[in-house]
Amino acid sequence: MLSDLLSVKHIMYIRVRRLSLGERMKLEIIAVLLHKPKVIFSDHIPITTG
Repeated sequence: MLSDLLSVKHIMYIRVRRLSLGERMKLEIIAVLLHKPKVIFSDHIPITTG
């Protein structure tokens, strides 16, 4: 499952407002991939630290 792959099983039932930005982004990826799209367009700017 994608939730295992992205290690988010423990946060799947937490309200979105309480999640960190990284956790939200992981869940967004899962939501997009649920429908098995042929193409994915993303307008997100990569977030880096350091």
